Amino acid sequence: MKKLINLLGSLLLSSSPLLYVVSCGNENNNTKEEGDWSSSLTPTQKDMIEGASMLSKLIIGGRHENLNYNVNEILSLFLSPEALSLKLPMTYKYNDENINMSTDINKYKNYLAPNIEKINTGKNATMAASYVMGMYNNDFYKNMINGDSANENSTSYYFNDTFSKDGNQGFNKTSGDNAMGFAAGLGNNIDLSNIESRKNLSWAIQDTGALSNYLLANGFDGANPSDTNGKSNEVNKPSPTTGGTNGSGYLYYNSLLLMQKAKKSAYYEGYDIAEKMKNLDYMSWSKRSDDDLEIVNDSSSSIFTNDSKKRKEFNSTGGLVMRIAGDNKADAYISSIASMFDNFSETSNGATLLTEFSNILLPMIHSKKSFNFFNMDTYQLTQALGFSLITKIWEGLESLKKDEDVFNKHSSILTNDIKEKINGLDKAIVPIKDGIIPSVNVEELGIEALYKKQERDIKNPGTNAKDIFNIINSILENVSNQSNEEKKSFTEDLFVNDKSVFKSTYSLLIKYMSEDVWNDVVTSDNYSGGLNLLKLGSNIYEMFANEDYRNISDELIKKYENYNNIADLSISERSEITSKLGYNNSKFEENSILYKLFKGFTDSNVKGQKEFRSLVEGFRNYLSDSMKTPHENIFQYLTENKYWNISNVNIDTNHNTQVNGKMEFTLSYTGKGDSTSSASKQTTKVNVPDKFNPYQTKIEYQKKHISEFESKLDNEKIDNSGKVLGQSQLKLSDDDLMSYDGLGNYQDYTDVKNKYKVVWENISENTESPYWVITGINCYNENGDEFFNIY
Repeated sequence: MKKLINLLGSLLLSSSPLLYVVSCGNENNNTKEEGDWSSSLTPTQKDMIEGASMLSKLIIGGRHENLNYNVNEILSLFLSPEALSLKLPMTYKYNDENINMSTDINKYKNYLAPNIEKINTGKNATMAASYVMGMYNNDFYKNMINGDSANENSTSYYFNDTFSKDGNQGFNKTSGDNAMGFAAGLGNNIDLSNIESRKNLSWAIQDTGALSNYLLANGFDGANPSDTNGKSNEVNKPSPTTGGTNGSGYLYYNSLLLMQKAKKSAYYEGYDIAEKMKNLDYMSWSKRSDDDLEIVNDSSSSIFTNDSKKRKEFNSTGGLVMRIAGDNKADAYISSIASMFDNFSETSNGATLLTEFSNILLPMIHSKKSFNFFNMDTYQLTQALGFSLITKIWEGLESLKKDEDVFNKHSSILTNDIKEKINGLDKAIVPIKDGIIPSVNVEELGIEALYKKQERDIKNPGTNAKDIFNIINSILENVSNQSNEEKKSFTEDLFVNDKSVFKSTYSLLIKYMSEDVWNDVVTSDNYSGGLNLLKLGSNIYEMFANEDYRNISDELIKKYENYNNIADLSISERSEITSKLGYNNSKFEENSILYKLFKGFTDSNVKGQKEFRSLVEGFRNYLSDSMKTPHENIFQYLTENKYWNISNVNIDTNHNTQVNGKMEFTLSYTGKGDSTSSASKQTTKVNVPDKFNPYQTKIEYQKKHISEFESKLDNEKIDNSGKVLGQSQLKLSDDDLMSYDGLGNYQDYTDVKNKYKVVWENISENTESPYWVITGINCYNENGDEFFNIY
């Protein structure tokens, strides 16, 4: 699972802000040439704009007039948390083209909201649009920017948008007094922004996605408090003592409409959401009969409207995304490793990503807690998967000890001296154990286990690593003196045959790339491919057989032993780690840890690089078939530049931590949109009251649970909540609401031309923790008319 670290302090190029204004001429031009808008920007400014524009596309893409999915759950899939229960593949291949949706997402995380990662603690918190859009006043965001240090043993990062039954707010707190999703948005201690452009963003939680206003007007306000998403079996039931949840309402809109029930709930177990739509004849995708097989395959739910003879299929877009995220979660975690390789470079952002990956491949900062399947640390699992790429070389040699037939058959390669050295190795470390869901052996997770955990290494650190490096070198030297037939036979016996030691050892990873990919790679280069991979991996063992590299590792491990994740560190601490690992003065220092990793991953002259990259591509390609339909119908319109033109770029700072920094741009979208929605024709502005609740909670569904904290709720918000503003202000009928909302089916898409003026601002005063949010979006249709939401 991909966890990407934040912008480094070295990116702070200057203390004085600059103003850049780039205009691209004709805004109707559909092509985006990079130089059109970025030629006057610094690399950091360009990355900031690209990160901000990608987040803007995800949100704008969900609007009714465009792809028409509810935004909140989609943000969770792209940002944080990336819960094990739902994991969207970020990289895959389509028509022989590599698709990597993580590239610009990483720039948002690294530059604009580094603390957004801290929502993900492997528990039940999820994303809301209010977390990335500045609809609330700045106080709402302070605990995510600076953290809550009320518990002296840890700092918690959260939002005060929901309550527990006892009236506690905030989630992911170690103190055990966590919220459980009650009374979302109704607290008397949170307020919408008094800046109108920010307050007007209040549409983003509820007023996106198929039939969202129509269903609200007919009783449906989304999930119940303490619910989980509707799609995945492995999700844990929330509890106030284990992090709680903010999950309720529209945060699980797409998956609940797809499945009709939350997978788990602390207080509403088994609740059928049709109970909230008693005036409608609703049927979820999961309830469709075999007679509806075509509809089932299209991921649609359905309702019978007031016209009892006409069934309305809806939400195939949101449903398809949720099915992909649930059905491919394990594959997606493996492929996330592949998504990182596209972004390694000798730029600041590239070094940031390589540093993050180094902590996955060679874990220095990691959780020391025992792995718990029911309270899973997904970052810990990702590290175990990454580290196993290295440790399985040791495991393979250990398995070779027991294979006398191979030793006897290839005695000219596996000489008695090599056999003696292999037999002398300590038991291999095993950071991950295979299973339906792989489990982590935390005692052997850290890189230090590679050089000072086993018996010989305790006496003389790095002994096993040194021997493994020498064993592989000796094997390669002996192979070089053999005939092609002997080399082929040896490769088959080590890598290809069903019971060969390295094929068996790497079986967990092979199933996520396909056996054909593995066989093709290890037999490539005239049957040298597998041996080349061993050589590349042995370079890691060579590093940590060296005291200088071990000292760097030990120093960082000791200094950050109380942290579980690089995301827990401040910007200056992350900068120090990257510097210690060898990135300084905008380059990798020769022979540093990062230098060696960078060369090994990117330099085709390094033995094994091509083969390793081919395996990584195997992870990506494994998902190509399952991603074909969602890419063609949804994701291409979010990621391909030909559908988006960026123009009128303004940025008043040259670094991401500038207090009160501001940037703005225009996004012109010429992709597909929902032909059943009239949202782009809604040109009457709706007034948003100061006491409006963007979460649109209907409190009547929660009455029996809120008696202990009613004094903490705002009665005016309660009166306004759960009602479509535009229905009363614009006198809209149910049919009008349905027409505005649209059905959200990708089968109904047509060409659209819409334009959006977007403003982002850094609302953080803490230079260690920048927090940029959207502070304005103005929408214009193809006629140039401004149109508005109905909330």
